[in-house]
Amino acid sequence: KSLLVLYFRGSTIQSICREYGIPRYEFYKWMKLHDADKLETKEVKTFLQIRELKQQKNKLEEEILFLNEAINLLESP
Repeated sequence: KSLLVLYFRGSTIQSICREYGIPRYEFYKWMKLHDADKLETKEVKTFLQIRELKQQKNKLEEEILFLNEAINLLESP
């Protein structure tokens, strides 16, 4: 279950597999065996919300960087 928790907290499957030295197909197989429904529903929902918020935050940070670069280009002579 701890690998699922890492996944729900935002770690990628690739990074989890690399860190723990397991093939991706094993992770998917393991994930299927230990279905997310077996975790507390509230806990999973919270992890998914956190993950979504982190993704939104990253996207907004990228947009801010892009807009700042555009402003700098427009302000330069």
